[in-house]
Amino acid sequence: MEGASVDECIRHAEDEFYRLSAMSQDPAKEKERGSLGDMVRVGLKELLPYGPPSSAQGKIDYQFEGLAVPFVGYFDFEWQNHKVLIDLKTTHAVPSQIKTDHARQVALYVAAKGNDLDPRLAYVSTKRSAVYRLENVDQHVASLGKIGLAIQNFLSTSEDPLELASKVMPDVDSFYFKDPMVRQTVFEIWGI
Repeated sequence: MEGASVDECIRHAEDEFYRLSAMSQDPAKEKERGSLGDMVRVGLKELLPYGPPSSAQGKIDYQFEGLAVPFVGYFDFEWQNHKVLIDLKTTHAVPSQIKTDHARQVALYVAAKGNDLDPRLAYVSTKRSAVYRLENVDQHVASLGKIGLAIQNFLSTSEDPLELASKVMPDVDSFYFKDPMVRQTVFEIWGI
């Protein structure tokens, strides 16, 4: 955004990575760190043609009817002059289409910012990138509303977190539980 060199951008990404992952014991941490330079290079090649974004890491709040709390999120980039909003996803395998959870995330940003935006997702790996335009924004937003209501209904059944935990089972193979400390906590809470 400020005309930094590619090497400066890579150093900044590495500094942020270290800051955000300092406490992580995830065994994949070093693999991710080693991918940063190539991902920054590929990402810059993909996104620099858009020009400097008018905003980055913008916060949104979206209130669904019937929900006690708003959805809160942070979009990655917006170009107001082009009416384009892009969320950046780094990955080791660029998908052939937008993933559903990513579609819902970006749809929420558009609903909060205004439906006149052209929503896109940029997937960036160490070797290539792909940008996809999001369709069916209203459908994805409606799905989020239903999910929010289901979670609110579930949480209303008890104020005891352990009782709530006893009503669900986590997928321990999910990447959310790769960090050994998190994984250990999951096994302690659910006894599995």
